[in-house]
Amino acid sequence: MYQDRVRAGSTGGGFLHGWFPKPGNSEPLEKLSYVKPLQPWQWTISTGIDIDDVERAFWHNAMLLGCIATGLLALIVTLVWAISRTILRQLGGEPGYAGVANHKHCARN
Repeated sequence: MYQDRVRAGSTGGGFLHGWFPKPGNSEPLEKLSYVKPLQPWQWTISTGIDIDDVERAFWHNAMLLGCIATGLLALIVTLVWAISRTILRQLGGEPGYAGVANHKHCARN
């Protein structure tokens, strides 16, 4: 992997993808790194991020937002139900039933 870093640094920098164990762990995990050359000293500087950390953060946020969306949906459904119930109560019943009753009443007169 060191040779890949040197190669990426000699071409002006770039991303590297590999598998490395985290400190204190023997199991290799996916990692994305970026290498940048530092010309005055002929060095290459690299930094990286563990993909499993990114996935964990993503799924945590996805679950949190999913719970918030579910709560908001339940609130909206409850509000729509309450508003429609209030409107129907003010009208005196179901508008379709009132229309049919009105037509029957007018037909008799």
